Amino acid sequence: MISTSAVLRRTVGNALKKECRLLSTVATSATFQAPTVSAPKAIPSFKIELPQKRTFFGSSSTAAPAISDSEVTGLFNLWNDALATLDPDTVAKRYAKTSVLLPTVSDIPRTDYDSIKSYFVDFLQKKPQGVILESNVIKGDDYCMDAGIYEFTMGATGDKVKARYTYVYQYEDGEWKIAHHHSSIMPESFL
Repeated sequence: MISTSAVLRRTVGNALKKECRLLSTVATSATFQAPTVSAPKAIPSFKIELPQKRTFFGSSSTAAPAISDSEVTGLFNLWNDALATLDPDTVAKRYAKTSVLLPTVSDIPRTDYDSIKSYFVDFLQKKPQGVILESNVIKGDDYCMDAGIYEFTMGATGDKVKARYTYVYQYEDGEWKIAHHHSSIMPESFL
């Protein structure tokens, strides 16, 4: 008894043999002519001018001054000192005119002065003071960034909160301002 798969293999094999014989006949026939292939058409060339250096925020009317790694890390202290005033307006003024705050204890992205100030109205009631535990600085022509881990002590309760952070600063109105601030609680506590 022959299996179905054997019959199928034989049928396919026979069909392939017939097709090969047909192709062989056509290829050796005196009437067969291979199609002519014309030369490819010329592809127009163009040149793209790329900037020599990559920038984060584009051109600015005021050139950002050079800044050292320790000065970038020190920008956190300006923000932390603003927290110590317990004045939400003082803290919100540390942010650039166009900025994003993705705060630790709120699900709402803050993208304008009023919403940033509003976040700090509640947060400052905890009397937070932070210290950087790990810092990684990256600098460009018109920005600087500090990302790492910081820890806050809440003066109102004594609670400590460790979090990951990213600050991206841009030079605006003669000083470095926070253009992007992302803070999130360390995920290990949830895993």
